Amino acid sequence: MADVAVLGAGVIGAAVAYELSGTGAEVVVVERGDGWGTGCSYGNAGFVSPSHAGHFVHLRDLWQATRWLLRPDTPFAVRPRPGLAPFMTRLLASTRPATEQRVRRLSLALCEESLALHGALAAAGVEAGFRQDGILEVYETEALLAQATAHAADGSQVLTAEQTRAEEPALERELAGGILNPGDAHCDPLRFVRGLGAAAESRGTRLLTGHDAFDLASAGRGVRVRTTSGDVTAGTLVIAAGAWSAPIARITGGRIPLEAGKGYTVDLAAGERRPLRRPLILQEARIGVTPLEGRTRLAGTMAFDGLDPRLDRRRVDAVRAAGARALPGWADAAVQEVWAGLRPCSPDGLPIVGRLPGREQFVIATGHAMLGLTLAPVTGRLVAELLDGRPRPELAQLSPARFGRGRSTP
Repeated sequence: MADVAVLGAGVIGAAVAYELSGTGAEVVVVERGDGWGTGCSYGNAGFVSPSHAGHFVHLRDLWQATRWLLRPDTPFAVRPRPGLAPFMTRLLASTRPATEQRVRRLSLALCEESLALHGALAAAGVEAGFRQDGILEVYETEALLAQATAHAADGSQVLTAEQTRAEEPALERELAGGILNPGDAHCDPLRFVRGLGAAAESRGTRLLTGHDAFDLASAGRGVRVRTTSGDVTAGTLVIAAGAWSAPIARITGGRIPLEAGKGYTVDLAAGERRPLRRPLILQEARIGVTPLEGRTRLAGTMAFDGLDPRLDRRRVDAVRAAGARALPGWADAAVQEVWAGLRPCSPDGLPIVGRLPGREQFVIATGHAMLGLTLAPVTGRLVAELLDGRPRPELAQLSPARFGRGRSTP
């Protein structure tokens, strides 16, 4: 029997396994796919961005979404369906100013610690193209730029239209200006997950692929995970299965409010084009643009469609068109790959990390929304400290018990 089983080999599962195996724990990672990073970690924007700490949605976004319900090409969308109302009620409540400020403070502290851990991992040999070149936000309208300027992160630089184009000459259309966040970084997300997973394996972690879990149960002093390829037993189970963590937790009788926020990416072949100087965010379209090796990635959309992994061609086309408008030199670039993934979103914008109330052998690590890559290293450390009997006080704000379904021991 292993000390800890981790369910999920995405970026959070890899980080948890890496930290736990570093403490000497015997760790086994259970994954239904064929390797590290085959789920939501495969194709995200690759941002490591403390400047975007906090909730992934604001009150103005929710009001806008009600006007976009019937449009298939918008950056934020909600598909009404049974069971969504309680989550949306919690989400609306979390947009109160006092709650947003509290979430922002904790999220920022975690993001800044995690950014330092990313740098340390890169220095230690987890090679994923990590670069701290900053991220440039691009604004087409004066109104949105003024609104963003009022809430810009400490250390950010507000730029004129001319300064923005000087920072990124590939931007050729009319602009209002930009905001440069010089402390932000980026990397190739798939290379990072695979590199971190390999580092965990070098510390003794075992990865079991093709193991689709369908039942969980307490087994004496531990946990038994029944999978399509046999049973796995461990003293503790860490559920780090992204958007599927909620239905998996329900098998144990635990409930966490979690919704899948579908995002899309379009990879464009660079060809002979000069790479972008740094990542961009096209704020009106809500599109991230990331220079990666041999390609540029366009990433965007937050669609609450449930656990539906299917591509919607209309949303793919909207992402592609937004990139072409802002970067006309890339308008005729060949599309290398189109992808959609499901981000695990909590209603208050904070990750869900901690023991399931009343089920102390089960630990949850999910709910990172658009900050999964950013927060993965610190999440791994939080879980390792928890299981080592050294829980941080911050876990009280991240615990599944914060949603009112009983108390949880950190």
